[in-house]
Amino acid sequence: MGELTGKQIRRIIQEIDRSGLTYTELQEELLDHLCCDVEAEMNEGLEFIKALEKVRKGIGENRIQDIQIIGILLQLNIRLVERTRNVVRTCPAWRSGHLLPGKRCTA
Repeated sequence: MGELTGKQIRRIIQEIDRSGLTYTELQEELLDHLCCDVEAEMNEGLEFIKALEKVRKGIGENRIQDIQIIGILLQLNIRLVERTRNVVRTCPAWRSGHLLPGKRCTA
């Protein structure tokens, strides 16, 4: 069947918008996955609308919201790790290996 048309991709974007997914990075990732899955279903002989419905049913209505929550939590965790790493790097006692548990860095 080949690639999706611009109109079909816009329809998939509308589905993502209706799902309530607001996290841009996840929207882009989900769009890519949905397009690939819909194309695969179309290559098996389904028409676009039927392929899109099948893929959406496979995801489930609440799964997109769950995916968004997990994505946001992962992003927050990554930021926390990065900030902690930056704080640790600025502490001379930590760098020298002399920071004891329960002691504060007094750099």
